[in-house]
Amino acid sequence: MKKVTPKSKKPNGQTVKMLIQLHIAEYNMLTLRHTYFMTLQYGLISVFMIFLTLIASVWDKYDHIILIWVGFSMAQLFAVILTTNIFEINNIILYIERDLKKLICFNINENIQSIPSITRADFLKYEQYQTISRSSFLSRYLECILMAFIIIVFLLIILFTCSFKYEIWVIFFNLILSVLASINTLKILKLRNEFSKIISEI
Repeated sequence: MKKVTPKSKKPNGQTVKMLIQLHIAEYNMLTLRHTYFMTLQYGLISVFMIFLTLIASVWDKYDHIILIWVGFSMAQLFAVILTTNIFEINNIILYIERDLKKLICFNINENIQSIPSITRADFLKYEQYQTISRSSFLSRYLECILMAFIIIVFLLIILFTCSFKYEIWVIFFNLILSVLASINTLKILKLRNEFSKIISEI
């Protein structure tokens, strides 16, 4: 019996429309996840401020060295969670700009053969606008600020270890948190650099 090999057919208009709707649904899902991460980020800042207030309120009731190490450990834990959150936010934006918009353009241009061709610069342009219009110190020099954060954290650990000696596991715990925060920061810098290259190519 002769084997029948199915021929690849070019998607028709209805199929292309369904694919584009799927891409739009994915975009909506990603923006919703982005909103959750942003909400978590601002919630974490509020929790950390409350924690600092509690530390100040019990400053005269407990050993200062213990409070300093507890506060420093919580600050680093906060930094790890915050940098992880920022990485996820930037990763979502990068995926939309690099992959999702590319898929949408492919389905429109290759299957519908629109004239003129649609490019990534023709739609979902807010991130392009933000990248061009950013002029604040925090936005322009974020990479330098994040790298300075890594150096300051390591210096503080050394300073605290020499000045406020405590249990070795506490020092080791802080070193682990510092390394994790540093890794997250470097990953954020890598994403931002890749995103800048994509925007410059548009």
